[in-house]
Amino acid sequence: NKASVLISIQFLLLISVCSSFNLDYFGSEDESRSSGSSRASSPPPGVDRELYELIISKLEIDNKTSQREDTLNRLMSAAGSTSISARKPSAQEELSGEAGRMISELPDLSFMQAKVLMFPVFLAPEAHSSPKLL
Repeated sequence: NKASVLISIQFLLLISVCSSFNLDYFGSEDESRSSGSSRASSPPPGVDRELYELIISKLEIDNKTSQREDTLNRLMSAAGSTSISARKPSAQEELSGEAGRMISELPDLSFMQAKVLMFPVFLAPEAHSSPKLL
C-alpha cells in the first residue's frame, strides 16, 4: 500500500542521511572514562566547553552534583541571552526553475517554533537500561 511504501522511502532516506554524518567524532562512553579528567579541561574543536563539561561530569564515577549544577546553570543563563534571526531573501533574488521546484518539494516546517535545541546528555546508551537524565 501507499503508506508503507512512503514509510520505507522515508526510512531509507533517513539511513542514507545519518550514514553521512561522522558520529565516530563523539567517541564512546568507555573511551571518555578511560581518558580521565585530562579531556575535561580541553574539549575537542567545535564542541561547546560548557556542554562538554556537563557530559564529562555525568560520565565521571565520583562526580560532584554541585559542579554539574553550576555548569548547567551557567549554560542555561547563557541560553536566556541568545537571540535568533532568520534570513529574509531580498526582493531582487531570483531562483532558477529547478531551485524553485526543489524548494516546493521540501516539507513545510513552519510548525517548528522551538527556541531551544535539545540533545541527549549521555554519549552512548547502556546495553540494557533506559537513558538516565541529569
